[in-house]
Amino acid sequence: MLGQGIASICGILGTFMEPQSIHSTHSTSSGQASSGSSTVTAEEFFKVELRVGRVENCEHLENSEKLFYDPSYFVDKLFVFAYNLEPRKMAGELSEGMLLCTDSESGPKPIVAPEGSKEGDRIK
Repeated sequence: MLGQGIASICGILGTFMEPQSIHSTHSTSSGQASSGSSTVTAEEFFKVELRVGRVENCEHLENSEKLFYDPSYFVDKLFVFAYNLEPRKMAGELSEGMLLCTDSESGPKPIVAPEGSKEGDRIK
């Protein structure tokens, strides 16, 4: 068990038992990063520790402007977290980890851990 922390999850506050959003870079056909993205070296990327974590508790975050899911959606489910990011204040609360989500037109979609995963599994 790696420990416990608080994560900001799509406008709600959750407690997780293992391992904040990674800004991904998408390349165009010319190999250039798409607009709004910045590039990182492979060395920088591999510093981010991605792990499977279970959300134990989840509640609405009062100061959040974004609310996409009912908190009960997350409880007792396994998701992918960026585990070793520096803690920071978000919506007035200290965030010690962040659940990874896709960025779709209909809003964020939490990345559920692959079937058969267990808490603490490292994503490679």
